Amino acid sequence: CVGLASLALSLVTVFSNFSEGYSMGKTSMILAGSDKRLLCSIMYRVYALINIWKEPIQAILPHLKEIYNTSLKYGMIDYALFSGMSFAYRAFFTGSLLKPF
Repeated sequence: CVGLASLALSLVTVFSNFSEGYSMGKTSMILAGSDKRLLCSIMYRVYALINIWKEPIQAILPHLKEIYNTSLKYGMIDYALFSGMSFAYRAFFTGSLLKPF
């Protein structure tokens, strides 16, 4: 599932195939099922790196907060930091207030 999300990321960034990468990213999240530790890494790739090409940033910000909280809950500190940084970066450019989680 993580490999599929990484392939989706390469489709978007390297090959500029946005539609196929977007749908492959959604599929990778479905295949991950209920494994929260695996889902944290997949959701980060999908919401922070793939969906920014197809969805408005305001729609992605709540998902980045969710990834942050889930990652902290399951001990995935690296993905908590990645998603927190992505949230702050994107929220800054939308003009949103940067409040504590």
